[in-house]
Amino acid sequence: MAESPPIHAGKPALVTHPVIGGDALSFPLRPAPPSFWWIALRRFAHANSALSRPWDQPQDSRLIVECPQPDDLSAVIDAVDAVVEAANDAYARELEERGESAEHRRTEALAHDQAQAAIRRALDAHYAAEPTPVGTTSDGTA
Repeated sequence: MAESPPIHAGKPALVTHPVIGGDALSFPLRPAPPSFWWIALRRFAHANSALSRPWDQPQDSRLIVECPQPDDLSAVIDAVDAVVEAANDAYARELEERGESAEHRRTEALAHDQAQAAIRRALDAHYAAEPTPVGTTSDGTA
């Protein structure tokens, strides 16, 4: 399965928080994350105590957090970088598990097809000596 490039948070812009109002930092996320990636981001962003009121905007590829005091700015930037990295790791694991699951299903389907072919061969061998009734094919259909 093709790997997607890791997502990175860029330089934030100072904006108004879309839900609570007030100052917020809006981090652009590049390249644009796939839809399932946002699920992991939400989980990590809301669990990180350094981020206040995280709000994702998938349509704009942005993560918005409440603006901290100047002394806490570095901690918030580091926290955003950490949750983005954690989301990248979780998404990569999810893709790997999906790939392994798909491969397992393909292997099981192949084994099932082989078992059915063996049964068909055994049936054909067993019934090879019987004459085919007039007007029917070898599989018994008219």
